[in-house]
Amino acid sequence: MSPDLAELLRAARRTAGLTQEELAERSGISVRAISDLERGRARAPQRRTVEALVTAAGLGSSERLLIHRIAKTARTGQENALPGFTKALCEPPCAIGDFAGRDAELDWLVELGKDQTTSTAVLTGPPGIGKTSLAIRAGATLAPIFPGGFLFLELDGLAERPPAPPQLLRRLLGALGVEEDQLPQQLDDLVPLYRALQRERPVLVLLDNAADEAQARPLAATMPGSFTIITSRRGLTGLESAAWQTLDGLDSAEALDLLASIAGQARIDQEPLAAAQVAELCGRLPLALRIAGNQLASRPRWSIRQLADRLGESRFPALEAGDLRVRAAFDVSYRQLSEQAATVFRRLALVDGELSAEVAAVVADLPECVAADAIEELADASLLTPMASDQHYEFHDLLHAFARALLADDPHEDAQRRFTDWLLTSATKAGLHFLPPTIRPHRTVRSAPVAAIGTRQEAFAWLQSRQRDWIAALRVAASEGRHDDVLALTEAMHWYSDLGVAPEIWPEVFELGVAAARAIGSTRDEAVQLNLLGWAVGVLLERREEGVRLCRLALAASDKAGEHAEAGWSLFYLASLDRSIGDLAAASATIDQAIDRFLAGADPLGEHIARSARATLLLAEGRPDEAIDTHRRAVAFFRRPEHHPETGGGAILLAHRLLPLANALSARQEWEQALAVFTEAVGLFREAGMRSGEARARHGLGSALRGVGDLEAARDELAAAVKLLRETGAGHTRVRAQRDLAAVLDDLGETTQARETRANALEFCLAWGTPETRALAEELRAETGSF
Repeated sequence: MSPDLAELLRAARRTAGLTQEELAERSGISVRAISDLERGRARAPQRRTVEALVTAAGLGSSERLLIHRIAKTARTGQENALPGFTKALCEPPCAIGDFAGRDAELDWLVELGKDQTTSTAVLTGPPGIGKTSLAIRAGATLAPIFPGGFLFLELDGLAERPPAPPQLLRRLLGALGVEEDQLPQQLDDLVPLYRALQRERPVLVLLDNAADEAQARPLAATMPGSFTIITSRRGLTGLESAAWQTLDGLDSAEALDLLASIAGQARIDQEPLAAAQVAELCGRLPLALRIAGNQLASRPRWSIRQLADRLGESRFPALEAGDLRVRAAFDVSYRQLSEQAATVFRRLALVDGELSAEVAAVVADLPECVAADAIEELADASLLTPMASDQHYEFHDLLHAFARALLADDPHEDAQRRFTDWLLTSATKAGLHFLPPTIRPHRTVRSAPVAAIGTRQEAFAWLQSRQRDWIAALRVAASEGRHDDVLALTEAMHWYSDLGVAPEIWPEVFELGVAAARAIGSTRDEAVQLNLLGWAVGVLLERREEGVRLCRLALAASDKAGEHAEAGWSLFYLASLDRSIGDLAAASATIDQAIDRFLAGADPLGEHIARSARATLLLAEGRPDEAIDTHRRAVAFFRRPEHHPETGGGAILLAHRLLPLANALSARQEWEQALAVFTEAVGLFREAGMRSGEARARHGLGSALRGVGDLEAARDELAAAVKLLRETGAGHTRVRAQRDLAAVLDDLGETTQARETRANALEFCLAWGTPETRALAEELRAETGSF
């Protein structure tokens, strides 16, 4: 309850250290009148009486205005209610009727406003993301619990000269009923008055589009019981007692809901695929979706496919409806940037992957410390979005398109060349981190600036995060005839690609390598690249016939170039493809030829890898003792110190040899030994980041655990293997792991889960459609009774 007039007058006199008699003498008001006022007998004193008393008591401006205001309320018979918004000052806009999505964010805002754990909520995010719409919707929900009302104030934070706090505070105070002639001029006097009125009656305040903390801080309703929602394209991280929420694009379902709320659900239902494409082309940005919805609603004869095609051709001209323009919303933020930040923003359009100060320095030709400041300015303006990884950022899709549009008018050929060179050199050096320790690169890496990559783990992270960019740079180099650069990169990718990362990218990468080798007339390079291409297509993607054709071409090129070791690899891959369809006789004959070629080419690494493959075939031929003995000799070879078996490429080579040894031990039901070897292989693969190898090792470990009767541990390992195999895009290997998992689930009595696992495996087999998975499908049909 707000303090009454009698209480305030009595407190003012006592604070001044005056008796009623002394106050009467100073003010010219009788002792009896003062007594009646302080005891509440006189409730509506005249303005001149109040002025005389507050002047005599020496009150400050905020206390004087508060007492005047309460006295005025009493005189007009409105003692316990604040006036309405004077002259409609700070009246909130109506909530948008077609608001959609943001349920979690809306709940967060409403709960903050209700429980009062913090006095201020800040909504940040890029232009057009829906900050104001969400804030108004939350305000409409919260308004009834704030007796002082719901005040809305546009702070115009993106103007060249945003309004200053004193000007804005006067508007808020006017809305709270303070007469203009009673308003102080100085900020130091306005803020206490604003706080005093909040104490009298708590308010909900929405401050829209704040420029910065200095503008917003004095306006925030911070007294107990009051609550402030602030929207800004800037982070406003310097505000005290605040909670923050950064808005991103809507999810796919929310984006379609918003589109349907404007254009009509029936229309969306008629063209669901085109509607989903429109939502994605709008970057799931609420402003863009609203414009697209308005265009559809105002053009009932248009199909959604027509709009999707227009957006695909040129997004920004298509995203205009009346005075709503996506590009205009972006332009306002862009014009606020410093010259260096604006340059960095445009040049970052060249980048498809993660953004960082290092990349900005390359494309903008700036010192990295200067580029870092520009990146922070862009992030603070919500033109870049911080990522979970430290010091990395990303574009919203439409902001990336906006940056590309700006770049079209900015000469950037030098920036493109610098970035391409940086990517090619960095990717090549990163790939070399995965070479086995005893192998030396065939080509010298060009001298150029490179990314800061010091370890194998950093190389792995860089190649993954920059994958789209370095592949794009490889395409550029190929189109420009930079064949040596192409071959340096593709050859460096040999052992990185062996990790099984992103199997779908390698055919294109190695096809470019083959073309470059043929362009310079190098038969040796053509053999190497054809082998890599055949392995990627035949083994990784399980397109066996095409893989066989490519490996035979590689074998012919190897023989022509007199490269015995390279011919050994061609034969090794051919044997692997024969084995994949169960042609063990052909595989055995071919792997024996591969061993001979590796011996002729003095390649002990290839020789021992091939002997390990031969041992696997010996096991399939029913010769387990010979198989295990051969596997152990291969493992011993790769444990030698020169192979660095504890780290990097050496660890992967060792892990690859441990895996078939463990499988051979399992086949002999030597479970304890198999468990130890599988466990070592899992650790090495995991440490190396080779998820496909880890998946196969965990599959074997799960089967061995079943062998020793530890069914729950077996279930967990097999489930983990299936998950990893699904993520790495494996084919028949995944199905075999699912079958083994189903068998363990049966052993545990979890029959429903076992049935679902087999059904999922069967569905996958039918979709994958290779000879191996078709054969597995028949076995699964028999197991599930599905014909």
